[in-house]
Amino acid sequence: MLEVHRCRQIDWTPSAVVALATSFDGTLVAAARENGAIEIWSVAAGSVGWHCQLRIAGRKDAEISSLVWCESEDEDEPHGRLFSAGLDGFITEWNLRTLQPKEAVESMGGAVWQLAAEHVMRSKTTMRSSRIQQGRSSQEDESGSDSEDASSNGSQDEQEDPENREQRVAVACEDGCVRIFAVSDKKLGMIYRQSFPRVKGRILSVAWTWDGTRLLGGGSDGCIRCWDIASNREVYRITAGIGGKGSASDFCIWDLLVLRDGSIVSGDSSGSTQFWDAKQGTLLQVQTRHDADVLALAASPDHRSVFSAGADGQVVQFHRVDESSRMTDNASTSSSVDFVMRPMGDRWVYIGGKRTHTHDVRALAVAFPVIDGDLPVQKRRKQIQKSEHPKQTDYRKWALSQTGMLISGGNDAKLFTYPANRFLSFHPHDICPAPERPFIQLAHRSPLQGGTLMMAQHPTQVDVWKINSNESALNMDNRSMLKAQPLILLARIKCKSSGHITCSAISGNGCLVALSDCQRPRLYQLEHDFTNSSVSEDKMRRISKKKLPPVLQATHCMLFSADSTRLLLVAPQLSIWVVDTESMELVHTFKVPLETFQSKLGKAVIVLMCTSSDGQWLAAATNSGHVVVFNMETMRHHWTVPVFDGTPATAAVFHAGFSNVLILSSSANHLYVLDVEMKVPGEWYKRNGMHIAKQLLEFPGGIAGLSLPLSPDSTSIIVYSSSAMCVIDFSKLMLEEEVDRAHDDAFNAAGNQEHGNGTRKVVVHGNGNGSKHDGRSVPKKSIGTKFVPFRNPVLFLGHTGLSSVFVVEKPWSEVLQQFPAPVFRHVFGT
Repeated sequence: MLEVHRCRQIDWTPSAVVALATSFDGTLVAAARENGAIEIWSVAAGSVGWHCQLRIAGRKDAEISSLVWCESEDEDEPHGRLFSAGLDGFITEWNLRTLQPKEAVESMGGAVWQLAAEHVMRSKTTMRSSRIQQGRSSQEDESGSDSEDASSNGSQDEQEDPENREQRVAVACEDGCVRIFAVSDKKLGMIYRQSFPRVKGRILSVAWTWDGTRLLGGGSDGCIRCWDIASNREVYRITAGIGGKGSASDFCIWDLLVLRDGSIVSGDSSGSTQFWDAKQGTLLQVQTRHDADVLALAASPDHRSVFSAGADGQVVQFHRVDESSRMTDNASTSSSVDFVMRPMGDRWVYIGGKRTHTHDVRALAVAFPVIDGDLPVQKRRKQIQKSEHPKQTDYRKWALSQTGMLISGGNDAKLFTYPANRFLSFHPHDICPAPERPFIQLAHRSPLQGGTLMMAQHPTQVDVWKINSNESALNMDNRSMLKAQPLILLARIKCKSSGHITCSAISGNGCLVALSDCQRPRLYQLEHDFTNSSVSEDKMRRISKKKLPPVLQATHCMLFSADSTRLLLVAPQLSIWVVDTESMELVHTFKVPLETFQSKLGKAVIVLMCTSSDGQWLAAATNSGHVVVFNMETMRHHWTVPVFDGTPATAAVFHAGFSNVLILSSSANHLYVLDVEMKVPGEWYKRNGMHIAKQLLEFPGGIAGLSLPLSPDSTSIIVYSSSAMCVIDFSKLMLEEEVDRAHDDAFNAAGNQEHGNGTRKVVVHGNGNGSKHDGRSVPKKSIGTKFVPFRNPVLFLGHTGLSSVFVVEKPWSEVLQQFPAPVFRHVFGT
């Protein structure tokens, strides 16, 4: 019998998503939030596998308005270089290894409303070798060759080889001017190049043509202007307020999109999505499907579908229908990619919309999932067709590989994904059920109160609470609820720097608390023994600060050893600092062997650490999927765990009784049990690994953490996400091994039987809960696993005893009340 103690006292106020940007190779998505934080998400081809790899902490009074990825010539940066701009008027380049700013450049025009990177014209060989271009390389080759021809008519700068030319970024500024900056690999940040004449009002949106010779800008005066970059003059001006249902006086162009066929798409404050001809600047079509402002636009990979999102919480799809195959008269003679390959009579048809967000949708992006292996699409499809038994651990639920994934974010702090090629065929998937959840850690051996302490990290402060034993308890079997008792706040440590707290940790005895911001790490000691149940205000402030070695820099991950005598901090260049908490000296620096990452592109970052209960082993996981094990006794590198499924680890924990047993979970919802001393998978995993993989296939949400009982003799573990938890009993699974094998053998025999006509029956595996044949479902009994769904989003789960767990949750309805009211709220039934 497992008792669940629930707590709702922890403050949780996630920030709105204000910008989305796809990496240069299309496999990552950067999401900027209103508090200045930036999240780097890995893209998956389905509803499982989405994972926040990195998180850059926000800053006070530094709201980000736009994100953009630019090309990098460094082979270690295949995703590109990430830039952000905000209302503070600075353009910042970020170091994705240290999660710190590289360089900040002033926009010279006040607040920046939007950034737009120039389209990079790559060679045909490069495009065919790129993973995101598979399946559509022919279309890119045509547009790339036309763009190279069109660049010959430009200035001397435009006549340079597009592959050797610096990539340019257009900046929409508050003062009504569009400025162009260049991204150079020889220098950090951006270099100012030119600016266009200032216009009345603000420039809210910018977009490049595909040949890079013209630039479009939408302003707060309701006009879309087209500038020629070579001559620095305005080519034409579109008064967008005429086609929509708004007036020019209060008309704003919030977003612009340029398609490969030469069409311009604009989203404005009237709720209209308008399509324009890029050559003449004339209106082609108007679609008014939103009840409020259209704030974001995105295009499918083939540019035949356009998605729009706005303040009404809707995401709408428009599709281009070819009503005529006749080409324009100048299609054969025009050299510009913007004015060819557009049949006459094409119309954009409204397909449908989805209202998944409760508040305004402020950003859209299209990314491409990472597929396993480097085989071409045609070969992979042939292998799948020939295979009679598909992989049962395949986690792709409703999307196919090599297809774009649409991501939307807004004021409700949520991120939803949709298959771009089948937008209306499947329900959207919430990849972030608990956005920006606070980091929570338990200290079980605390001499301060003789009980369990809980540390909760917030953007500007760290709180230390005492957990009462009579906290609200919920029996997992009979669902009986006990009377709830509030937590006791013991200490509150506030960070007074401009940057938010990046990481924190509490020692096992509860006497030490460490935290770090963007400047340096800090260590505090709780000195007083609070004997009273009520803590006065003056005692809450009486904590002492300990001086750390000055060589330590800001970090994004830290951890105390099991005996609280060592403080471990992630250092630059894949290193880990080891600090003695008594002498306050740097005693050692672990370094990850560089040959570990020769088979993985990109610069890896240590994002997760855990230590064994006896203090002998230290495991560090990176965002590239590698796990490195160090021996704390010999202070040497011990083992580099091979990458199993190509996805990074989301949680790691050592067993309390068997200190050499390491349990890992990956973003693909796979569970691994390793013997780090012998450098092999554990015996339990060898026998039950595939069985657990099939059980966790339908686990709701991505695995967020693992929790083990404190007893060395425990045989169970809890795998939890924000939506559910799964209790796994190692001993019962071992006993049921023979039953499972007999079930599999019987089912395989039934699935491979031949019918009277001589044909062999093909077995189609379902969602992992059972297998299907003859139209009936054969459920698979599993005694060792038990799934329990959560009613509310869970922020943390941890064991407080052998048969009791502590759960921190928050009803989403209470979180929504903290958000500003949406601009438009749909009334159902009207």
